[in-house]
Amino acid sequence: MRSSGGELGGARRGLGGARLAYSAADLPKAEAVYRDVRQTCAAMDHLLGIATAETNLGNVLYDQGKLDEAVLALRSSEKLQRRSGRLENLPETLRLVALALHARGEGAAARAAAQEGLGLAERVGNSATIAAVREVVGRLG
Repeated sequence: MRSSGGELGGARRGLGGARLAYSAADLPKAEAVYRDVRQTCAAMDHLLGIATAETNLGNVLYDQGKLDEAVLALRSSEKLQRRSGRLENLPETLRLVALALHARGEGAAARAAAQEGLGLAERVGNSATIAAVREVVGRLG
């Protein structure tokens, strides 16, 4: 990873700004900021930063009904997380993948993503993530 403290700090501030925009329901602004953060992290070759930005971007895109873009961003994040070997956030990414796939009418793929996410969440042991993924698994059947 090549990065300067200033670039990484800027990316972190960007994530905070995007979260504020999301909380204020300013989804277009959140989308734009997450895209910028993704670019900044890509320029630094910061895999987990890119993955984080893409998971959050995928969530915002899903909330805007941009399902194809959401799935692309989320699947990209999934690949980066797997490549990095850091899987603690992957259950949440897979939960979002499942929701987006379900909304696109891809029930079997959605259930598979949710089931994998639940298995990983249980392995990681994060009770909040386990509950969130379990809820999606239950909803998808």
